[in-house]
Amino acid sequence: MSVYRGQRQRAYRYKFRFRGQAYRGSTNTTDRTAATGIEQAIKRELRLELGGLVPHRLLKGVPATHLVAESNGAMSVVDDNIARAYEETARCLLDQIAGDNRQSGRQGHVYFISSVRGPIKIGFAANVQARLATLQTASPQPLQVLAAIAGTAQAERAIHRHFASLRLEGEWFQRDGRIFAVIAVARRRQEDFSQEIVSGDSPDSIGTASP
Repeated sequence: MSVYRGQRQRAYRYKFRFRGQAYRGSTNTTDRTAATGIEQAIKRELRLELGGLVPHRLLKGVPATHLVAESNGAMSVVDDNIARAYEETARCLLDQIAGDNRQSGRQGHVYFISSVRGPIKIGFAANVQARLATLQTASPQPLQVLAAIAGTAQAERAIHRHFASLRLEGEWFQRDGRIFAVIAVARRRQEDFSQEIVSGDSPDSIGTASP
């Protein structure tokens, strides 16, 4: 089925079946040509996976900050204006945390840890590398620190509340452009995380993945 939009919908949506399973979602664009391209990209990913869309898989060639997780595990693509709004929200969140850090409390870092395509763990630790080592012993996939923000346990709780709709279980969250926006802003503010983040093959980059 080609892309479509309902009477009260501005953005085009996609809807099709692949190997007996239905896939649908918003392309988050009002441009029909762009929407058709997004639908075709999703179908290519499905064919590559030989049987279905892997939950939270980031589409190659699409910036991580432009992807939004849907309830069925698929990813929708947002336009540049929405992605910029995500970054502005991320800056406001980090500014709020920086202000909260002036209050008393045990100092440490709020960390974002993930594998290449797995969910993102957002936690608090006094020693992030030690926490990474502990988590790695229980993970079959290599884990990396995507970002670490100076703060307190209060800052961790604030971020958890902010991303409550993306929580999977405990401190694990879906891969989503809104979280990657916070990671991108945090890394730009820290010399220790100056390397860009790419969405497709490496968890420690946010940019455009190579095909």
